Amino acid sequence: MNQEQLWHAIRASCSILTTDDIDHVIIIGSQSILGTYAETDLPWAATVSQEVDILPQGATSEDTERMANMLSGVAGE
Repeated sequence: MNQEQLWHAIRASCSILTTDDIDHVIIIGSQSILGTYAETDLPWAATVSQEVDILPQGATSEDTERMANMLSGVAGE
């Protein structure tokens, strides 16, 4: 996964949720490094994974859980 693919996954996740409840999203796992460093600064192995874990953050834990369940149901785990 490259940075453009990461940004696309974030945009798609927010589009799936279509809610004003999202405060921000957290990228979990190995692909989170793509939000911090340029691809050119990373070893090849850092961009091998084609999966990204996205956790939407809501105003309350109930909002977060609801959005995470919706995202998982639509986009898959």
